Amino acid sequence: MKRFTIIKLKEEYVDIVVDVFKGLCGQAIEHSFDNGYLYIAHSHQSINEIQSVLSSLEIDLDYKLLCYISNFANEARLNNEKEIVLELLNSTNAGYYNLKSLLLDSKKINDKAKILKHILYDTGINQEFI
Repeated sequence: MKRFTIIKLKEEYVDIVVDVFKGLCGQAIEHSFDNGYLYIAHSHQSINEIQSVLSSLEIDLDYKLLCYISNFANEARLNNEKEIVLELLNSTNAGYYNLKSLLLDSKKINDKAKILKHILYDTGINQEFI
């Protein structure tokens, strides 16, 4: 099981942030940078430690970050969540988010059915019931 962190930032900061995450999570992270978003897959347990490191980076870089930290899940579920999150982050202000806070702060939600399906996954509740 893994989790991911997505950070919107300038390309010039990618190597710095990746190095910081390697220091926090170990060398076994996966990362990619696309369209201004750095995606880091890792298995670090503490969300508070991740947020603390990100806050320190904001101060060091003098740059306001837009970040999302997922819960732990299998790879298929994380890939689905990543798609949803990237769409929602485009209409959100800088800050630290999980899925609930991101949904609450998003100004525009296009595919509500896909998001609902993701949220209800493995709960025994389906869209028809709601």
